[in-house]
Amino acid sequence: MYDVVIAGGGPAGLSAAARTAGAGLSTLIVERGTAIGVPIRTSGGSWIDDMAALGVPSTFYAPIRRVRVIGPSVEARFDHPVPRMCVLDVRAFYQWLAEVAIDAGATLQLSCRVQGVLESGGRVTGVGVRTTEGHCEDISARFVVDATGYGSALAKRCGLHDGFGSFGVGAEVDLYAPAWDPEEAVLIVGRNYAPNGYAWVLPYRNGRVRLGVGVGRPQSDADPGAYLRHVRERVPALRALEGASAVEVHAGLIPLAPPRSVPLVREGLLVAGDAAGQASALIGEGIRYAIYAGRAAGDSIAAASAKGDRSDAALASYPDAWRKRERNLRFGFEIYRRVVLFDDADWDREVAQMQRLSPDQFAQGLKGDFTLAWLMSIAPRYAGFLVPPRLRAGAKRFPRSAA
Repeated sequence: MYDVVIAGGGPAGLSAAARTAGAGLSTLIVERGTAIGVPIRTSGGSWIDDMAALGVPSTFYAPIRRVRVIGPSVEARFDHPVPRMCVLDVRAFYQWLAEVAIDAGATLQLSCRVQGVLESGGRVTGVGVRTTEGHCEDISARFVVDATGYGSALAKRCGLHDGFGSFGVGAEVDLYAPAWDPEEAVLIVGRNYAPNGYAWVLPYRNGRVRLGVGVGRPQSDADPGAYLRHVRERVPALRALEGASAVEVHAGLIPLAPPRSVPLVREGLLVAGDAAGQASALIGEGIRYAIYAGRAAGDSIAAASAKGDRSDAALASYPDAWRKRERNLRFGFEIYRRVVLFDDADWDREVAQMQRLSPDQFAQGLKGDFTLAWLMSIAPRYAGFLVPPRLRAGAKRFPRSAA
């Protein structure tokens, strides 16, 4: 019997494990893959202030001092003498999170797929697992955390939700491109390059650059992988990628759900990270949110265990802590509902409007930090992105509930 079993060795699961193990609780992480951070399913874009707040060493991310947003025929550029955005070396960073959890006392079991939950008296009491060798085993636990990503393997089996109705679907090549400026990121929008989504170029270390395309489902059935070569060859701003060679190919999904669409705690099961839809729909960013959520879930388990109380009420500090982040995610989701329907004329108008923002205003909006002070500062010069007038009626075509 473990105190805690965590399904999934991504940032949410590893962060929860570090907290519970650090509190002295016996903690097992079961991960279906053969290695942490393999394969890579995310581009790794994040924010330096969050990484500092989370205690992430700067060796795991590259600072970005310039961001260019390229529309169909208009471009905006933002220079940051003090960088705010960063790009994570995802594999190295995830494995560092694993090391932190193991140092705290957690046990990590690879090549182990969760098959379902164990229940007794209506309460989750563990998980059933299957190894790659075909061995099946039931593992008992006082608390179980579903951090299995967009598949939500346990949450769906327990009826917490029926799956997600909207996803960001991405394809990416990891290039060795030493000619690319290591401090410049590029975002590309327009139907010819990323229908119902956007493309990106993100440098992250020693000449390595991620070129990707993401599209929104169900708004588009386009194959993002088919657009990668098109973007690389036809966007003039990417000439520095000429002669670059691919080292890896990545693909991934991120659920894009409105906040509170998934219950976070029920009868001994906690859900965190992509399994709970805890990501920014605006730019498909989820790593920092997953870490915050995983830590909050782990802290709530530790506090409940210290009281000897396994009730949902004893775990309420987790959903309470997460609720403080929901307002920004909700606002970002509403913006996403509009921009995912943009055509080229819409994007040219919006990129032209972006040029009126200061670099800090742009960064704060891209980050999804929608404070009242920020809204008031941009309202006189840039209202279109918040309420795109041509799409007020069009936005109704997007389902208000995506989960």
